[in-house]
Amino acid sequence: MRRPDAQLISRARRGDVAACLEAGRKYLQGANGFPRHVKLGLEYLQNAEPSRPDAAQQLIVESLDLYEIVAHGRIDTLQQAAHSGRVKAQFKLAIWTSLTAADGDDGMRWFRS
Repeated sequence: MRRPDAQLISRARRGDVAACLEAGRKYLQGANGFPRHVKLGLEYLQNAEPSRPDAAQQLIVESLDLYEIVAHGRIDTLQQAAHSGRVKAQFKLAIWTSLTAADGDDGMRWFRS
């Protein structure tokens, strides 16, 4: 691991919110020499969520596919991001709702938005 990456992880472990967001992003996306590790990325973002919920939600919704969001129990995050107006979140929620809701109109409402 490169020295700047080790410093980033160190700052994130000490609770630096910006470092948690960056480490979470790198692990979720497998970016810049970081291995893709969804569980670890979500743990870092969970530490940042109380201070920066919008930023953490955006990274989760944009970095993970719908299956991963569901598998890691982050449907609430998807819903919050969709209600905040994030287009990718609205699209993913439209698909999820279309597949799971008893009323098919719920999914169509998200597709229209």
